[in-house]
Amino acid sequence: MIKKVLIIVVLLPVLVFGAVNNTPLISDDGTVVVLNNGTLQMSFKRGDKFNLYSIASLKNNQSWVTSSGMTNAIWILTVEDNNGIATTVNSSSAIVSYKGFTISDSLSVKATLNFTWTVALANNISFDVYVKVALDKNSALSTWEIEAGLPANYNITGLTFPRITFVRNSATKAVFPMGWGAEYDLRASKTYTCMYPSSSATVQMMTLNKGIEALYFATHDHQANIKNFNITTNETTGATLSVDAETSQSWTNGNRQFVLPWKTSIGVHPDGWVRAAKDWYKPFSYQADWGKQPIPSRVMPQWIKNTNFWVINNASDGVVELTTRVMNYFGAGQTASHAFYWHNYPFDTYYPEYFPAKSNFIDLKNYIQNAGSHVTPYINGRLWDSTTDFYRQQNAEASAVKNKDGSIFYDRYESINQAVMCPATSLWKNTLLDITRKLSGETQIDGIYYDQIASAKAVPCWNPNHGHALGGGDFWVKSYRKLIAELRAEGLNSNQIMTTEQNAECYVDLFDVMYMTNRPRYRTVDDVYQQVPLFQYIYSDRALLYGFNVYNVADVSLIFKNTLSLLWGGQIGAVQADLLMNSILVNHRNFIRTLANFRGQNPDVFLGGELMEEFIPTGDNPLMDIPDYWTSNVIRGARWQTVNGDEVSILVNFDSKAHTIVVNDQELVMDAYSCKRINAGSSGYVSVGFDHLNLVNDGYFINTGITDTIKGPFQTFPGKGYWYPHFSNNNQGSVYITPDSDRNNRNAAGIKITTANIGNWTRGLAQRLSAPDNGIYRVGFWAKIVSQEPAKNSSIRVYLRINDTSSIAWDKAGLYYFSRRDVNYVSRDEFLTTDWVHYNIEFDLSKKALKDSYTESLETTESDLRDFSLYFSNYVKTNGADILITGVTMTRVDHADMPSVWYNPGFETSYAVPNLLTTTSGNPIRAQETTTKGLWVLSLMDGISDASKSQATVVVDSTQSYSGKRSMRLHVKKVTDFSKVYLATTLFNLPKDDYIFSFYAKTNINQAPFRIDVDNYNIEKASAKVGFPFNDQATLKTNQVASTDWTKYEVEFNNTEMSDTLAMAIRPNITSSGFPETWSETEISYWFDDFAIMKKDFTSNKILSVDNQVKVVVTEKVVHVLNVKEPVEIVDLNGSILARKEPVENQVQFSVNNQGVYIVRSGGVNKKIIVR
Repeated sequence: MIKKVLIIVVLLPVLVFGAVNNTPLISDDGTVVVLNNGTLQMSFKRGDKFNLYSIASLKNNQSWVTSSGMTNAIWILTVEDNNGIATTVNSSSAIVSYKGFTISDSLSVKATLNFTWTVALANNISFDVYVKVALDKNSALSTWEIEAGLPANYNITGLTFPRITFVRNSATKAVFPMGWGAEYDLRASKTYTCMYPSSSATVQMMTLNKGIEALYFATHDHQANIKNFNITTNETTGATLSVDAETSQSWTNGNRQFVLPWKTSIGVHPDGWVRAAKDWYKPFSYQADWGKQPIPSRVMPQWIKNTNFWVINNASDGVVELTTRVMNYFGAGQTASHAFYWHNYPFDTYYPEYFPAKSNFIDLKNYIQNAGSHVTPYINGRLWDSTTDFYRQQNAEASAVKNKDGSIFYDRYESINQAVMCPATSLWKNTLLDITRKLSGETQIDGIYYDQIASAKAVPCWNPNHGHALGGGDFWVKSYRKLIAELRAEGLNSNQIMTTEQNAECYVDLFDVMYMTNRPRYRTVDDVYQQVPLFQYIYSDRALLYGFNVYNVADVSLIFKNTLSLLWGGQIGAVQADLLMNSILVNHRNFIRTLANFRGQNPDVFLGGELMEEFIPTGDNPLMDIPDYWTSNVIRGARWQTVNGDEVSILVNFDSKAHTIVVNDQELVMDAYSCKRINAGSSGYVSVGFDHLNLVNDGYFINTGITDTIKGPFQTFPGKGYWYPHFSNNNQGSVYITPDSDRNNRNAAGIKITTANIGNWTRGLAQRLSAPDNGIYRVGFWAKIVSQEPAKNSSIRVYLRINDTSSIAWDKAGLYYFSRRDVNYVSRDEFLTTDWVHYNIEFDLSKKALKDSYTESLETTESDLRDFSLYFSNYVKTNGADILITGVTMTRVDHADMPSVWYNPGFETSYAVPNLLTTTSGNPIRAQETTTKGLWVLSLMDGISDASKSQATVVVDSTQSYSGKRSMRLHVKKVTDFSKVYLATTLFNLPKDDYIFSFYAKTNINQAPFRIDVDNYNIEKASAKVGFPFNDQATLKTNQVASTDWTKYEVEFNNTEMSDTLAMAIRPNITSSGFPETWSETEISYWFDDFAIMKKDFTSNKILSVDNQVKVVVTEKVVHVLNVKEPVEIVDLNGSILARKEPVENQVQFSVNNQGVYIVRSGGVNKKIIVR
């Protein structure tokens, strides 16, 4: 369920949302006993049978049971003797006597009702059943428990408890934990069952919803025992909620006392099911073993965090060509491939026999990896084909799950009995480990998809030889958790991932990412539902998900489900490559790429942020019927809290038309197929990272769609981010794309004019853009002249035209242009040579004018920033020339003195900590982009087991720091040469400029030598060193000498002639000769802290200096800034602006929740502060 709201939700700080009641928890008038803690009220009527007389939230005071009370059977038990004779009884059976209840009140803090029944079996054998219902003064939830004292030779083998019938009406809905979550319209006389843990019950809760109110029904079971959640409706107004389970023999102790090992929590939330999930279930989830690690602190390969889009491939003919198109279109660096059908048997047959792989799968894998992307092939983590010789040879039947009657438990796929294997057995562990090692080592994949583990239902097992308690219980999850951990530790290296089908909560910490392919599948007349992000309301900060119901691939549903995936925090796609690149789905493909790119621009939201609520913006927001789904407004929104605690709204328009909506009482235009982020308190479009992100898409002209020379007329305006020629007739020049130019073998765009043409400076090659805010932006590009006539200098004109799609006449008279920086011009002519040269032109997006040499400019509007075009025009026919351009960028350069580079530059957080790159067997791993982006890693190329070779370790050290409380410690025992021990990092998207790389360091031995290298990484530049930082040919090498005192080190560099991706290395014990010499066997500890990349322009004496006019006082976590007249900003060491305030009476005050090192910035003055 989603709400049409404009206000921001205020989070409830405690579990009890009502006023605390100072009256006693229990009242008893002799007929009815009432439990009341000021939030929840329950009453029980005395008599000859159990009667839950009422249950209600005191805020709304609407009872959820009938006026006469709930007297149905509260429990059902199956009791079995040693001869296998079973008897099923319930609390209302004729052989069961109700004994009433007693009351206990623990110091008015917790009230408990103790109910008793006696069950009379044959042969004068009887036993008692006990139910406890408790209400705590400090909790909004009641708890329900059951026990039994069993006679000898009897066991409880099945149980349903609690079982309560609540009142429903025609509008009552239920939220089930299926997949993301599903809100169902309840039908009469129907049973809904969710099997935990599986894709049908990913968490242990469900709700009934009447109006805004929700009845919460959950088990907070840390052991993840096997159980089913059920809702059964009658023909009229009843809905019976229950939990049932096939029991485990471990639940009965040696004294014959049977105890159900979990409590059921029941409550009524006056503010609905979303708040119930967040206020009641989410706190429990943090206490479970699987829920303790947020995404930023989880140890996983960086490449999976960088992944924003998944494509599904199979090893069919033409797959490499098709995948090439996908990788070029979406970008290999943010795309991962999920590979099905790679093995030499039909799908769902001959499991677990997968080898040899199809030859075209090896070709596919090699291509994907060479392109800089990653591939994860499919295996099944649960089934063994029982019809094969291999099944008989391995005696697999002995390790399969056994039913209580001794038969094998089968699932049936492709008309084949597939034996479900018991995860507690060594055969199944060793079988999966052999496959894992072969794929990891011989095939060298990037990860493995283990099908069914977090999706298919857990199964009780009655084989006494498997080493677990017989029946159900917690053995299944415990065994799989142990098995998964062993597969990772013994079969994979640190840069390979594990993924699985669906998202059962008890595995979220073990799989790097989870594939949302199932549950629920299709809507029918009897199953009418809407998917809701129940799971993400609980786990968005801890679980990475990808994909969305592969079964629904209709035209509109394709873009709708990817819209939901983004809004709910998932990685986009898991779309079949052939469907994705279908020629009729051009707009959908473009839109899906927009979603993926947007996700990558907002890591503070989607890598550890918390989903707060969905909302539907008002205004022009029409409904659309979605095939296979439901009717939805075309613009949907979600409110998130970022990892920094900021509240943002994410908006997506999946319609082909633009709409003006209202958000936070402000009108906002949503372009067709677009995404936007709005920070709390802002009415404009803000996209995190745009200060340092290239606004230009496809700067190397890979996906332009321009296949021929275009002369015009050409007046089609594509969506934003696409290059287009702009000519009003066929005599104004031409545009073409040339592949593999001599600029490092990259594509380039040609813009040609001859003396026979009639040029016009308003014509040329353009791309529509949008900017998050006004400010100073730098357009950078490489350009050269291919040929010219006559032999004169030729120039290219660059400008930014606002609203290029305006209906104003083709001469464009009356259109505005953004002004250039600090001059009264709107365009810039760059005179080119026959050599490639990099050019920079800066524009001021806060001003606009009609022409060059203007005398009056206007302030720009939000609408101006929303849609403008970057133009390159070759228009001077007298200097007719053929010009090439490539490597086009547009980045913001003001307020960007410290570009965003490292995730954890001061090592104060538990996220992105330095680590040693090795395989599980101790073999070194080469430092690559995916393992070093935004963090420091240690490469130890000699391995770690041979004492005669190089030895070193890296840790975060809390005993030493330059600022804050921690630093990075590199402890070196031995260095054989420069390539064997080094700290490596990779810098991405660094605008072309002069920089200073700075950090603080110290050692425990004075005058210890070390070297710093800076160089190209990728193939953008022909001189990029393959394998850097392993070789000795870095563009920049500087030798340093360390001190036992903290010392600041600086290395200046200019990256204009370098690639956009840079590598840096710190090589310990290396002297100016390039070798360790006498330092080879010297054991040394180095400490590093406060890494920063700063633009050289900003490194004046004011940076981090003391200014007599500005005073900063830090008291605990409050920052007071005094004597200021200009706006004040707090910036982290990555250069991100965390807060900005206008001074009041020359003062500003900030509250900073997280400890660390920050910059206070105002009027050109920068002060470094430490918040402890």
